Amino acid sequence: MKVITTHPGMDFDALASLVAAKKLYPEARICFPSSVSSEVKQFMAVYGDIVPHVLPEEIELSKVSELILVDTRWITRIGSFRNLVGEKGVKIYIYDHHPPHPNDIHGDGGLCRETGATVSILTRILRERKISITPIEATLLILGIYEDTGSLGFTSTTTLDLEAAGFLLSQGANLELISSFLNRSLTEKQTALLNDFIERAEKRIINGVEVVIIVAEVDEFVGGLSLPLHKFIDLKNLEVVFALIKARERIYIIARSRISSVNVNEILSSLGGGGHNFAASALIKEQDIKEVEERLHHLLKEKIRPRQTVRDVMSSPVRFASPSTSLKEAKDLMRKHGILTLPVLEKGRLVGIISREKVDHVMAHNSGRASVKGYFSPKAFTSPPHLSIKKAQEIMMEEETRTLLVLDNEDLVGIVSGPDLLRAFHEGTQGSSYLESHPHKNDPPGPREPEFSFATLPKDKVRPRSISGKKGQLVKDLLEKRVPRKIQRISEQAGKVGQRMGFRAFIVGGFVRDLLLGIENLDVDLVVEGDGIKFATELARQLEGELKRHRGFGTATIVLPYGFRL
Repeated sequence: MKVITTHPGMDFDALASLVAAKKLYPEARICFPSSVSSEVKQFMAVYGDIVPHVLPEEIELSKVSELILVDTRWITRIGSFRNLVGEKGVKIYIYDHHPPHPNDIHGDGGLCRETGATVSILTRILRERKISITPIEATLLILGIYEDTGSLGFTSTTTLDLEAAGFLLSQGANLELISSFLNRSLTEKQTALLNDFIERAEKRIINGVEVVIIVAEVDEFVGGLSLPLHKFIDLKNLEVVFALIKARERIYIIARSRISSVNVNEILSSLGGGGHNFAASALIKEQDIKEVEERLHHLLKEKIRPRQTVRDVMSSPVRFASPSTSLKEAKDLMRKHGILTLPVLEKGRLVGIISREKVDHVMAHNSGRASVKGYFSPKAFTSPPHLSIKKAQEIMMEEETRTLLVLDNEDLVGIVSGPDLLRAFHEGTQGSSYLESHPHKNDPPGPREPEFSFATLPKDKVRPRSISGKKGQLVKDLLEKRVPRKIQRISEQAGKVGQRMGFRAFIVGGFVRDLLLGIENLDVDLVVEGDGIKFATELARQLEGELKRHRGFGTATIVLPYGFRL
């Protein structure tokens, strides 16, 4: 007999994975775990007929020849089926998306990848094997993906989850139906718990990271603890939260993280729990909650990696002008070093900022002999060096500015631009293991031609960072699999030209983000260290293209013989 089962407290990802696995093993019986989540219980009350199943007590273990586990591989989370592990003649197949853990079972087959949802892995297999999926099945499967990825919004969401969701929509998945199960209102007890979260939340700065810790006690266990916690996180826009909830003799810890420097799976594994890098939980019995809180605090100080700050990404030293600097001198300085804004300092003190756009506008109507004094803006946005790059981005978005000047006390020590932050965020992107072997055929290019823009950044204003090792191979593989060969050849040639000229070139902007997410984007921004026009001139010669220089902006356009524009 073949049996498919999952973990206690079965959620929608686990339920959907059971259904998907049944399509891979049609002769197997689905066995529900000893408990299911309240949301799944409500779903089954209405739609239970579409998932025929048995309960553990109905299974005679001695007759089981194959055990298929989905959404778990912990030996401590499969109930009585743990007795089959290591049994002669029993094969175990595992499909799971959790990171490795000491409690893991090592099966005879299956597929384990760190993705947003287990059902995404199974959906990919069904698609590759061309196994048909009905619209009802597609709806249940996408419900599992949406629940575990926060409707594809959690940081744990991967390209595979996006592709699986897109495929299921093409098979008739009904998003209107699943919204009624995902957008749930709080029960009376959950609402009371949410109010407790708001009242008891305590912010702590640990290794430069803001962590919110909540300690609460309830008379009896409240089902669906994660729902009020998610509401609280969204309400306060928090990045890292640990909630310790004591119910009688048990302490439930639920942790959520939106940043890669805080791996909650690693932290709670030290307390006997686990889960994902961005979502984990633990259950502790018969211990004092204050002692548990103290242990957690020590773990946080030990495990949280210091977060990138403005000091880590800023460009330094800073080119600047004085009020007496002529507009022509300011323009020449910005053009020479490929910068678009100049801080204005008077006797070493920051008094304002002037942009390349402002200088060009004034010089178009007046002589360049006029000084900066009458035209710079006293409104300059600043940041201390210890500010996190996330907070820096928030300030730049709120103030609609492209640069932040970094002040240590009153000393100007650096400048941060949008591209600086973008590089920092992308370097922090966590590569998932499935990407290294995920097959993907090149899609034909869309109706519009891609465009490359060449901009100039000076070597002393950019901190070059190379992508190497596993992440480097990841990016290389994605370029080969997702980008049309025409663009690949051009980027390779650009790299060779840059190497010969001693320049470094970076692809930045939305293209990089969409490449990692698996979204087609053929608008590419290429930033060059040094003289962008000089670089473009040589590249145009190599590609036999027509060069159009835009000296006022330090940029250039290349039109290739077949009409392709760079």
